[in-house]
Amino acid sequence: MEQESQHWSLDKRINLSHIFTTAAMLISLFVWGNKIDQRVTTLEAQTAANKEVVNRLDSRLDRIEDKLDRLIEHKAEH
Repeated sequence: MEQESQHWSLDKRINLSHIFTTAAMLISLFVWGNKIDQRVTTLEAQTAANKEVVNRLDSRLDRIEDKLDRLIEHKAEH
């Protein structure tokens, strides 16, 4: 009977280890977010550089195609 009459209660005290653990988790989350941001920034820069290379290669291929077309036309005329 004694157990049935007892109610649960909420302790209003905060344990110091909980504060440190929560602070450590928040700091870890912040550091992780910064590292992810740095990685994304690096990948964006690499993507931009790759786009430039692809554009240059594309223009070179266009010039090669034009030269080949002229050579084929020149051969067809002779």
